Amino acid sequence: MKILIVDNNLHIKAYPQGFMVRSRLGLKNMLDTYVRKPHQLKKKDCAVDKVILTGSMAYIREEKQWMKKECEFISAWMKKGIPILGICFGAQILAYHIFGKKSVSRMPVQISGSILFRKTKNVPLFRGLPDEFGVVTTHYDGITAPEKYKIGETEEWPDYAFHYPGNIYGIQFHPELMGPLGRSLVRIQKLVYDRNVYQDFSVQSNPEYGKRIYRNFINERIG
Repeated sequence: MKILIVDNNLHIKAYPQGFMVRSRLGLKNMLDTYVRKPHQLKKKDCAVDKVILTGSMAYIREEKQWMKKECEFISAWMKKGIPILGICFGAQILAYHIFGKKSVSRMPVQISGSILFRKTKNVPLFRGLPDEFGVVTTHYDGITAPEKYKIGETEEWPDYAFHYPGNIYGIQFHPELMGPLGRSLVRIQKLVYDRNVYQDFSVQSNPEYGKRIYRNFINERIG
């Protein structure tokens, strides 16, 4: 199985999301998993089995050239029936591409910390997870997906995950950050970036749940 991770985080101060996602996949043969920045995508990157789109500090409504290029590849992957998992910004660019421009909007404040996530539908991506669990999140933009595609929510934002036909998933939180390390990185972020940030660390997140989400996506059958 060949897995492509598109690392959307181009900011020099950002943590290496592609590397962290890759390390959480739990695959024995990591040679079949590789990371590309969106501007590095090539035709051969359509010959993969699964795609993961990472988070980013970018704002999708800026419609930068690398975002347009990534959307072209999203179209190609979807046409081929290749499953895609979007994380945070990765979910936003999927929503923007599939549901339209109005599906992603800037929030009054950045949500950042460990918060409680609730499943609203049972889908393969959440197999083996409780109905509610703590997640680590940090985002300035929110998704509004059609109700029939919604699969998860939080008190802070109603649309926190969606599932689109063709094994297309978008989740607003970061499975690779679940656990103590992620909490620390998110705390540091508030000191580094000049943003209006709402932080809440009242909920514990389990790193094994984050790994399970990635394993579920990797192991889910295509179709």
